Amino acid sequence: MKAIQQTLLQTPENIIRAYFKDKDGNPLLLTSYQSDFVKAILSGKHTRIIFIAARQSGKSEAIACAIALCALFLPNERIVNISYTDDQARIIFERVKAHLVDNCKEIREFVDLDRSLGKSKEFSKRRMFMKNGTELRVLSTGTGETEKTGESILGFEATILVVDEAGSIPDQVFFTKIMPLICAKRTIGRQKLLILSGTPHIINHFESSWRDPNYKKFHVDWKTAVNAGRLNEKAIMEQRQKMTKSDFECWFEARFPSMTEDSVFDMEEIERNIITEDLCFRGIKILSVDVARFGGDFTVYTMLDFCDNTYRIVEILKDEKKDLMHTTGHILALNTEFHFDKIIVDESGLGGGVIDRLKEQSTPNVSGVVAGSKCSSEEIAKNCLNLKAELYMKAKKLFEENRLKIIARQELLHELRQMKKEYQSNGKLKIVDPDKSPDFVDSMVYGLYKPNTGAFIVLDMDKKDENQTGWH
Repeated sequence: MKAIQQTLLQTPENIIRAYFKDKDGNPLLLTSYQSDFVKAILSGKHTRIIFIAARQSGKSEAIACAIALCALFLPNERIVNISYTDDQARIIFERVKAHLVDNCKEIREFVDLDRSLGKSKEFSKRRMFMKNGTELRVLSTGTGETEKTGESILGFEATILVVDEAGSIPDQVFFTKIMPLICAKRTIGRQKLLILSGTPHIINHFESSWRDPNYKKFHVDWKTAVNAGRLNEKAIMEQRQKMTKSDFECWFEARFPSMTEDSVFDMEEIERNIITEDLCFRGIKILSVDVARFGGDFTVYTMLDFCDNTYRIVEILKDEKKDLMHTTGHILALNTEFHFDKIIVDESGLGGGVIDRLKEQSTPNVSGVVAGSKCSSEEIAKNCLNLKAELYMKAKKLFEENRLKIIARQELLHELRQMKKEYQSNGKLKIVDPDKSPDFVDSMVYGLYKPNTGAFIVLDMDKKDENQTGWH
């Protein structure tokens, strides 16, 4: 068995070709990218793997092969495959069952058929047991209302967790119901493994994971699949003529959309404005604070430099579950160190108390911003619902003009992707927050506010800025 395991790790495609069958009953031949994906899973070198692929490029087959081989050769694992629909879950399970039970007597010997069949003597559609102690479950997030909440997957634990079509699963379900499956510490055996797969058709946790450097990444577009013999180029070109550019990019080029119709920000513009962290100020020093309102929110401190008609984020700090006195003290400590020219605090809710205390301490240049207040001018109010919408549109314009530079903080980038807009019946633009309060983005945009002059008056250079040298 050890010799077979060593061979498996080096060339799993040979094991698959010898013992697994395709849907027509022929020896199963993996493409090079399918084989590389399976090898990465079996190697034990990674704790996070993500696989984004064009439609019909063989993603589900690769997942089924990987699950089957893990069940066959890795003892005492708890393998859980979660799909966002029952139909997709059944597709994966049936392929795994075909590989382990239906197609080869030699492989079937490793399956604990008594436990897998159960008292009814019918094979379970969701569960399988191996003689090596490994258990396999295939679940879905549910249907109807349960699909939105993920209640159907509560109570399970995994050592290998595969989330198929991950992008179709809501953020809240992914973080609160799915990720806890691998949170328990493992003291014996391999480290726990999370595998995400899908087509990149939506901006959510799946897209954030793709950008996370902790993931081993696999990307398969339609050209790669055509070269591997999985897709027909003529048929793809016909589809291209019938689809929007954005849809084709998602479903066949396997690229995440830079923005959707209701997105506030274009991620290509965001990425263009990411710079290396630089803790030096060269112009007007601004501290912007979004004060936490609820237990799960952060108080976020964003330090910005305004120089050469450009805003640059210098640093981002956060506090969690701290009282207002701590927040006030933190602001005072930062001001003692950096001597800010402007301190802008979210005055809504609890922030009013922070401003009052700062003024009691005779802190200079402190201003409050109320996101739900009126726009800075009647002209802007024709298009924006409130000051928050105005500030977000200012940020968008600055990104478009390359005049808002940010640092690569994952919390900020994630929230920028999540921000949505909608139009009221009167035609005014409204900013729609995600389920989780966008503390980092709010803190950033509040720093763009210029008290008593209006949010959009940004082209006039402050006197202090006129004689400053530029930053690069």
